[in-house]
Amino acid sequence: MDMHGELIWNGPEGHGFGFGKQEYLDEDVLVWWNGTTYPEPIGRGNGAVYMLNRHYEQIHETTLAGNFVEHVPNATFPSNIDLHEIYITEQGTMIVTGNNVTQTDLASVGGPSDGWVVEAQVYEIDIATNDVLFSWKSLDHLDALPFTSSVYPLGSEGYTGENQSLAWGYFHINSASPYDGGYVLSSRFLCSAIAISGSGDVKWVLHGREEDDFTHNPGTEFCYQHDIRAFPKQPSQTNTSVIELHMHDNANSPIENNTIPTSGKSLVVDLSAKNVTLQTQYLNTSGPIYATAQGNYQPLPNGNVFLGHGWIPIFEEFSPEGEILSTIQFGHAGTLPPEEAGGYESLPRSETALSYRAFKQEWIGCPRTKPDVVVERQQQQQQWTRESHWEGGAGGGVTVYVSWNGATEVDAWEIYGGAGGEGDSSHGGREENKLSHLTTVPKTGFESSAPIDDESVEVVQVKPVMKKRRRQQQGQDDGRREKGSKEIEWGCECEVVRSELITV
Repeated sequence: MDMHGELIWNGPEGHGFGFGKQEYLDEDVLVWWNGTTYPEPIGRGNGAVYMLNRHYEQIHETTLAGNFVEHVPNATFPSNIDLHEIYITEQGTMIVTGNNVTQTDLASVGGPSDGWVVEAQVYEIDIATNDVLFSWKSLDHLDALPFTSSVYPLGSEGYTGENQSLAWGYFHINSASPYDGGYVLSSRFLCSAIAISGSGDVKWVLHGREEDDFTHNPGTEFCYQHDIRAFPKQPSQTNTSVIELHMHDNANSPIENNTIPTSGKSLVVDLSAKNVTLQTQYLNTSGPIYATAQGNYQPLPNGNVFLGHGWIPIFEEFSPEGEILSTIQFGHAGTLPPEEAGGYESLPRSETALSYRAFKQEWIGCPRTKPDVVVERQQQQQQWTRESHWEGGAGGGVTVYVSWNGATEVDAWEIYGGAGGEGDSSHGGREENKLSHLTTVPKTGFESSAPIDDESVEVVQVKPVMKKRRRQQQGQDDGRREKGSKEIEWGCECEVVRSELITV
């Protein structure tokens, strides 16, 4: 949708986890996850990632084959990518997460020696070939990431680990992204940011609650977080020992909620001094949010920060200093009473809308389908023959309704029309140059309308008027700009596609 809440593109079909714009080999694309979901308290899925170009044409389907096991006995899936992460790298690869239900010794947490757990996994996949280039499994690193670090105790919500159906989700991985030649991971139930090397070794673990190797300054605690990303504090310098860590700090879960509000956090982590400092917290104190699941943190090009709150249907934008700038609500959210400081709480899934992640992004959409047009007579005095032709004249003007699913570059609509005749049909039969220009109306929202006060109109066609974008005039062949060159208007990147001929 646009910034006025107007629909731009109605799609995709099925689930749309992680839906948003990314860049693949210098091309803007739309990506999302679709597959089989297992809602909270399980909160994972098995599926594939789909990629569309700006024409809304599918150009890739990223999959992960294998003999993965779920909590449902004998369940199999054509692809096993988890719903939590889609990260496209500059190298044309995709970082995703996965899960596998398996047996292991749970004696360290009071469980059976042959107990069942959900192993967290990370994969990097070549998009062009679907070849797996890297894989990582949490159970291979219990020395650094032990079961005892989980804040989701064995038996929580009935997941005792006694059998496959009750496999214990001790880790719950929910993000993975590039960092320092390896990856940085987020574990919801270890309340941790985890850095691993390109070979999979655990380099460091930053706990949001437990003691670790770092000195935590006030405000740096976090738990049940999502969408951890790591960046060098000074990207232009070679010193990578000081990093910024961004996250959506839920601070709430199904087993612990409505005490600490959810916020976005930017932490500065000095890996040499082993020190963690809160740089900025993004929290609307006048309307605190208690999101028990999902959410994301998006730095914007102008320095602002955009938060999606997952299980609570609210987006927020903050200034770089943490001042709330806007709040967007797109569904019913539970409210807390004023005597409890007010704010919004998570409702059962059946009672609310949700968006796993939310993004504020620029997108140029150029559909190759034809605009959709519906024409209605302004008066109901029509008589039809069996061939659906007008008989005895029309009687009244028409109203033309037009929309173009996914088109972002339309400024206005030119409406053409004329009288009908033998051989005309609702999908052709008349050359466009025989039609007269009736009116031009601005594009208003997803669907625009144009009243035509002309009784003789029996055939209509609509042509979009495209936006003009600006760029700097190109210089000579050697790359130097010509003297006095200025910004000039240039044509739209999208093709002009006329609608079908519509017989009224």
